[in-house]
Amino acid sequence: MVIDLLALEQALRVVDAGSFRAAAARLGTEPSAISRRVRALEDRLGVSLFQRRRRGAEPTPAGRRLLSRARSILDDLDYLVRTAGLNGSAMEGSLCLGVVSSIAGGALRKLLTSFRAEFAEVDLDLIEGSPRDHIAAVGALRMDATFVVGRPPAPGCQVEALWEERIIVALPEQHRLACSHSEVTWEDLVDERFIVSKMDPGPEIQDFVVKHLATLGRHPIIEPRQVTRETLLALVGLGLGVSLVGDAEAAVRYPGVVFKPLAGELLPFHVIWSSRNDNPALRRFLSQSRAAMRRERTQTGVVSQTPDPSP
Repeated sequence: MVIDLLALEQALRVVDAGSFRAAAARLGTEPSAISRRVRALEDRLGVSLFQRRRRGAEPTPAGRRLLSRARSILDDLDYLVRTAGLNGSAMEGSLCLGVVSSIAGGALRKLLTSFRAEFAEVDLDLIEGSPRDHIAAVGALRMDATFVVGRPPAPGCQVEALWEERIIVALPEQHRLACSHSEVTWEDLVDERFIVSKMDPGPEIQDFVVKHLATLGRHPIIEPRQVTRETLLALVGLGLGVSLVGDAEAAVRYPGVVFKPLAGELLPFHVIWSSRNDNPALRRFLSQSRAAMRRERTQTGVVSQTPDPSP
């Protein structure tokens, strides 16, 4: 059975106004037009909705029950339409992002803070894990996008450079370099004991250290530990070695740890997503992130050579 939703809406206006005449005045139409439409609805349903009187119209017992339910249905339909519009404009919905670095500080925190300020109703889900797992999840549309250090292989996905962060050396506060240097060089680190996490991005950090110290003719001492980044920095504070972190990790204070920039070294961060992903919240996030990074580069005088592909 096909129901005339406009007739239901007009019948509810009659209930609210108390008469066909008053309802017609509010709707800017003729009472007879509403009466005919409601009468056709009654014929369709096989039940009288109103007792029509000279001074108004009162719902019948059956009409009262039916129209009460109709009001609930129309409210649900209205909510459905509004929600669809909000989701289409990224005002609501969800966004799942993979991260491999801290969001305590740095560019990623700024991007997330800006997005939340404009789209507070979007459910933001952040997942830590390995870049390989995240890229696979993005390709399978289980994750909207992931942020990675460097540019790992991402078959079938879009990859875009967004920002760079300084590499920071984490030192015990009693270390000889903690007070005497504003920056640390690779030459300063040739005899140091490095501790890294076995979890991501620990293996990448280990390869990075080996590569750079090998150019100086040294084989570094590196101890992988089965710990999180936070525990790793606590071990640095206990004097068990030095480590490398990004700018974002250095935004957090750890007892006994001093952070010094590693001279001349920057970490490139990329965002990876699938062009098959039609999530409006993702498209809005990517657009907003690009705009924020352009403003940042303009303020710092850095000119980007990276094009802005469509999401």
